[in-house]
Amino acid sequence: MTRQEAIAFYYEKKKSAELTKNEIRAELTEKGFTESETSSIIKAISDQELMEATETTPVLAKLVNSLLFSYFFIGFGAIVLAVCLYLIANSDTEGGFKFLPWLMMIGATMIIFKHVRLIYLRKRG
Repeated sequence: MTRQEAIAFYYEKKKSAELTKNEIRAELTEKGFTESETSSIIKAISDQELMEATETTPVLAKLVNSLLFSYFFIGFGAIVLAVCLYLIANSDTEGGFKFLPWLMMIGATMIIFKHVRLIYLRKRG
């Protein structure tokens, strides 16, 4: 077994929790690897684990960066705008919340522009 084969084989064993580092070290010394080779193989396995851990993106981050998320907020903003326009058109001016629909419209417009911009930038490259 070469060094690269040993790294790949024992990395899979370590990843599936079949072996610990100490057990891998013991098996490598039984197979005739020197102490320095064993240490370098263990270090390479640890480096692969670290690289895999840093490269994986959490599910929440994938969701937030997805186009579906942006399309959802564009639709949500459009619904808020429609409801606010309805409230403004059918409300009396003596209510205590006469500025609330206008504030909600400003917020919804900002959300729509932000997500349209994100979609544009993502599709542009």
